Amino acid sequence: MEFTLPAEPWDGNEAIDVVQQVKASWNTDTQSGSVSFQGRLNITSERAQIVLIDDLGRRAIEIDWTEQEISFQKASWLSHDFDAKRLLADIVMTYWPLDTVEDALPDNMSAHDGFGERTVRLNDSGRKYMTIDRPIKDVWQGQATLVNLRFNYRININSMRTGT
Repeated sequence: MEFTLPAEPWDGNEAIDVVQQVKASWNTDTQSGSVSFQGRLNITSERAQIVLIDDLGRRAIEIDWTEQEISFQKASWLSHDFDAKRLLADIVMTYWPLDTVEDALPDNMSAHDGFGERTVRLNDSGRKYMTIDRPIKDVWQGQATLVNLRFNYRININSMRTGT
C-alpha cells in the first residue's frame, strides 16, 4: 500500500517528547517471531526524530524526518524483513490526527475513529486493514496496540511523555 506522509512532520504548536516500550510480533506463512525495543520520539513541526534501541542497548533504527527529507538508518544486524518505512507509517497511523491519516492513505482506503479505536478499511470490500486501540485522553500517554490484518503483525506500544 502506498502511504503519503504529510509535508511537515507535525502540524501543531505542541512539541512531542515521549519514551516508549515497543513489542512487535508477527506470524506469516513463512515465519513468526517477536522483537522488543525502547523508543524515543522527539517531534516538532520542523522535525521528527525517532530512535529505537534493542534490549541489548544497540541502536536498531534511526529516523530523521524534516520538510526537506527523510533519512532512515537501520542496523545491519536487524532482519531485512523489518521495514523502517513501514514503522514510520505505523507511527503516523497510530498517533497523528485523523485528518492527517486520511490524507496519507491511498484512494482505496479510509480511516475512522471511534471511542479509543482507529480503524483503517479497504473501501472496495469494507474489510479491516488495520485496527489501532489508543488511549482516549492523551494518545501519547499509555498503551496503544496496532494490529495489521493484511500483513499479520501486532505492535504493542506503551508511551510516556517526558519533559512536560
